[in-house]
Amino acid sequence: MFQTILKTSAATAIISVMATSAMAAVDAQDVLSRLAAQLELQGLELTADSAVNDGSDNILLSGVRLGVGEGESFEFDQFALQGVVDAPNDGYVVSRMAIPQFQSDAEGMTINFAGALIEG
Repeated sequence: MFQTILKTSAATAIISVMATSAMAAVDAQDVLSRLAAQLELQGLELTADSAVNDGSDNILLSGVRLGVGEGESFEFDQFALQGVVDAPNDGYVVSRMAIPQFQSDAEGMTINFAGALIEG
């Protein structure tokens, strides 16, 4: 009898942890919207064709465009936000942001960006 109760309790605990993990996944579209709103305050325009949560705490943005002014923008195939969790202030915390390399040629100027992993 004691073993049955112990096994049932253990199974319940595992199911509860799994359910909590599934519920803890953040809304990728909401993260994108809030990030775009923050960048807009800095004069930048962020758009993406899609924002997908991988089921844990990572969000992959695809078809990303970052507008930097008067019709100029940088385009990225993909942009990864890692370790994304809910913040106590009804926002989100992003632990890492992986920015891929890119090159842009405009008005006789070339920009080569080697990519970056921003943590913090």
